[in-house]
Amino acid sequence: MSKLDTWMPLYIGDYLADTMHLQGAEHGAYLLLLMHYWRNGPLPDDDKVLAGIARIKRREWDNEVGPTVRAFFAIQDDGRLHQKRMDEEKMRAENLSEKRRAAANVRHKPKPTTPSNGPIHDMQMHSNEDAIAQQLDTHARTCASASPSQSQRTEERKERGNPAGSSRAHTRTPARGKALPEDWHPNGQAFALADSLGLDPEDVTTEATKMRDWARHRGEAGKDWDARFANWLRKEAADRQRFRKPPKRTLAEEWNLPSFLHPDSDGITPVMPNRGLLS
Repeated sequence: MSKLDTWMPLYIGDYLADTMHLQGAEHGAYLLLLMHYWRNGPLPDDDKVLAGIARIKRREWDNEVGPTVRAFFAIQDDGRLHQKRMDEEKMRAENLSEKRRAAANVRHKPKPTTPSNGPIHDMQMHSNEDAIAQQLDTHARTCASASPSQSQRTEERKERGNPAGSSRAHTRTPARGKALPEDWHPNGQAFALADSLGLDPEDVTTEATKMRDWARHRGEAGKDWDARFANWLRKEAADRQRFRKPPKRTLAEEWNLPSFLHPDSDGITPVMPNRGLLS
């Protein structure tokens, strides 16, 4: 069994964005069909077989689950149910697996050995070793005879943080990140955070659209767009709380009237409990 049969990519943000309208049974059926698709290819256009793959009774498939789940697939010329995203992911995974297999074969291929040329080869080896030893000895004597002023200048450059022979220190600027991907969608954590902040799923979709437009217009780049969107949702919830209008006060509350006075349609009619109207 290959690794492609035991592993399947699942982009949680994309999945939740496309399946917010599904019920629990429909989620289970759809995922089982995707797993079968990944291991065996496009699905057969047969409701009996599809219901068996989804582990659902035929009547429930025909009347409830089947019509909804079938909308995610399309019949192609081969008479089978295809899904464009699944076909692209399978092709990408197969190509990557083939490249890795070829690279592994090259890496583990035995290297050709060069036979020794006898006495001439040994003499060349000794000659190279003598030359290298002579170069090292010359370099050591040169370093030992370095003038004090030169050594002092070298130490001063090190203390300033500059390498020897360099006029200034090299600093690395931090990476800005990358632009917002075209296929970015809010993930499940974003919907959970929105629920805890009192926002609806529709608010999450609306705010995601706002952030996409903002990022593309400004040319923004980031390292973690999911974290930035979480902060975006928190700010939106805080703004709504800050600008929320207070509940309208009643006329009795505005005038700070005693509790036994009750407003009616004609104005204020003073009423004493158990004592009737006041004259």
